[in-house]
Amino acid sequence: MKSGRILTGLFLCTLLISVAALSIDIEQTISENEVVLFTKSYCGFCRMARNLLDNKGIAYKVIELDQVSDGRAIQSELAAMTGHGTVPVVFIAGEFIGGSSELHALEKSGGLVVGRQ
Repeated sequence: MKSGRILTGLFLCTLLISVAALSIDIEQTISENEVVLFTKSYCGFCRMARNLLDNKGIAYKVIELDQVSDGRAIQSELAAMTGHGTVPVVFIAGEFIGGSSELHALEKSGGLVVGRQ
C-alpha cells in the first residue's frame, strides 16, 4: 500500500512540474510576441481573428492548438490562466484580450493599436 502512495505522489509531482513548465512556456511566448493567437486551424472564429489582423497588417504569432502535440494541455492551461475556455485566445502586449468577438469589438472602438506592425 505504501509503494502505491509513493508512486501516486511521484506521478502528481511529475504532473505538477509538467503543468508549471507548460505555463512558463505559454507566458514566455506571450511576453516575446506583441500579438499572440492560440487557435485551431478549422475554427471559423479563429479564421476571422487572423483575417482581421492580416487585413490591418498586424504581425502576430499563432499557435494552432490542433496541430501541436500538447495542444489540449495548452488550451487547458490557457483556460486556467484566463477563464476563457474556447479559441481563439488573443493576447496583445502581454494582456489577455479575449476571443474573436472581443478582438473585433476592440477594432470597432478604435482600440486595436499595436506598436510593432
